[in-house]
Amino acid sequence: MPDPTHSANPAPSMRRVRKLHRRLRQRPDERTIHQLRVSLRRCRTIATGLALVDPDPVWRRIRRRARRLFRALGPTRDAQVLGRWVRRLAAQPDDLGQRVLKKLARRERKGSRRWKATARRFDRKGWKELSRRAEKRFHRLPFPRQVLAHLVLESWTTVTEDHLLAMRENTATQWHRTRISLKRFRYTGEAFAPRSLRRARTKLRFLQDALGDVHDLDVLSELFEMQAKPLDGASLLGWRARILRVREQRLSDYRRRTERADGLWPKLRRRLLDGRRLEAASTARLIAQARLSGYRVTLNHRELLRARIWLDRRLKNSPDVDRQRGRRLLAAAGRLRHSAQKAPDPDLCSLQRPLGWSREDQEIVARAIHSTHREASLALDALTPSEQRLAQDIATALERAGGGDSAAES
Repeated sequence: MPDPTHSANPAPSMRRVRKLHRRLRQRPDERTIHQLRVSLRRCRTIATGLALVDPDPVWRRIRRRARRLFRALGPTRDAQVLGRWVRRLAAQPDDLGQRVLKKLARRERKGSRRWKATARRFDRKGWKELSRRAEKRFHRLPFPRQVLAHLVLESWTTVTEDHLLAMRENTATQWHRTRISLKRFRYTGEAFAPRSLRRARTKLRFLQDALGDVHDLDVLSELFEMQAKPLDGASLLGWRARILRVREQRLSDYRRRTERADGLWPKLRRRLLDGRRLEAASTARLIAQARLSGYRVTLNHRELLRARIWLDRRLKNSPDVDRQRGRRLLAAAGRLRHSAQKAPDPDLCSLQRPLGWSREDQEIVARAIHSTHREASLALDALTPSEQRLAQDIATALERAGGGDSAAES
C-alpha cells in the first residue's frame, strides 16, 4: 500500500505534523524530533513547488509556518546526530572526546529551550484550518498535473549538475550543496512523481544518507579542531584519522552507486519525462508561470485546432521551419492572453525557460501574443528572419481562428 505522505496533496503530511507535534509535547525524544522534521520538510517541499505555479497564498503560509518549527528543531537534532558520531568513533575515552560531548550537550539543552518555546506557540487549530484549505485548493489546481512532473525534472537537472561538479571538485562545500539538492529532489519526486521514483526510493535514501554522513563528519572535524588544546595533539590526530577513514568510506559508497554511465541518474531521467510527455509538460510549465505574471489563460479546443490546421498548411511550403516546433509554440501562444487590467508584459522572455525550450522559443511566443493583440512589435533582434516569420504566422493563425476575442476562459 503506498504511503499517503508520498503525495502532492499536502493534507496527509500536515495531519502527520499535528500528530507528531502532540507526541513531541508529551514525550520528546530523538526519534520524534527527527520524524517531525521529516514531515515538516515534506510540507515545505510541496508548498514550495506548488507556489511556483499557483498564486494562491495558502502555499506561502504553509511554508512560513512550517519553517519556524523546522528551524527551531534543527540545532537539537544536529547536536544529537554529532553526539552519536562521537560515541561511535571513540576508540577509548579521552579528554578531547569528553569536551566535545559536553559542548554538544550544551548545544542540545539550548536548542531544546528554543524548540519547546516554538512548539508552545505552534497554532494547531490554525494549522488544521490551513490543511483543509490546502487540500481543497489542491483538488482545484488551475493547471494540468504534467506541471508537477516538470518540477521534478527541474530538480533532477539541478542535482545532476551539482553531482558532476562535486565529483570534479571534491570539496566539502560542493558535497554539501549536492546533499541539499539531492534531498530536495528526493522529496520533490516522492511528492510529485511517486510512481516514477518508486523503484529508486531506497537508492535515493541511501545516497542522501551517505552524503549526510559526509557532511556530519566534516562538521564534527571542525568541532574537534575548535575544542582541541595544545596538549591534545596525539588525541586530535587519532580523531582526525578515524573521521577521515569513515568519511572516505561513505564517499566511496556514494561514488560506487553513481559514477557509472548507465547508473542511477540516467535511469531516473528516462523514468520521469521524455518525448511528447516532456513537450506537453514544458508547455504547461510556461503557461503556469505566465499566469503568475498576469496573463490570462484561455482554452478553446476548436479554435486551436483551426489555428493548427492553418499553420500546418502555411509551414508546408517553408522547409526552413520545423513544423513540430511551430505546433508546440502555437499551443502555448494560443492559450495566453494579456490581462485586461494590465498592459501587455514584454517580460514573458524573462520567465524561467522550461526544459526543452530555448530563448528564441519564448521570444517567438511573446512576439506572436503581442502581434495578436495588435501591440507595437517587440524589438526581439535575436530572432532569425525565419523565426520572425514563424512568430507572425502563429499570430495570423490565431487571428484567423478567432483566438483574439472569443476564446473562453478556463
